[in-house]
Amino acid sequence: MEIPQKILDEILENNSSMQEYFKKAEPYTLTKRDCEEYLDTVFGCLKEYELGFDGKIRSVQIGDRNWAQFTIRLYLPFEGFCFVCSLEKGLKLAPVRIILENKMREQATKISYYNESLKRILPGPYIIITTLTSDMIFFDNGKNLKEKISNDTTLFGFVV
Repeated sequence: MEIPQKILDEILENNSSMQEYFKKAEPYTLTKRDCEEYLDTVFGCLKEYELGFDGKIRSVQIGDRNWAQFTIRLYLPFEGFCFVCSLEKGLKLAPVRIILENKMREQATKISYYNESLKRILPGPYIIITTLTSDMIFFDNGKNLKEKISNDTTLFGFVV
């Protein structure tokens, strides 16, 4: 499905606002929860999926979200979800690699956040907001992200 131009423009405008939001914030003011709430609200994240080291995609619950330093959080606002993976796995996906090389209009934003329990600022993930849809992002085996999520997160037709 083609995304209407008005929606594409809105996603790109929100992406610019997001970059400003993280650049202007004082380091001690943004917690992981603040970052999650902002991104989920602005980019309509209804669901989150994570690609594990075993190559399987799993649905992630709110309390189990990964904000590690060497991860990528790829938001697909048109479809309402976030895809999380390691840098190593992300660089194997052409659009992610091209965005990280600054060769697309979308940009990766590296963030830091204040960890309340450790009482220190931690380096966070790369945040990528894309206008692509999951059927346009392909893995090495030729399957697209949409197919892989569907195959890996359902069992006998039920979401696991």
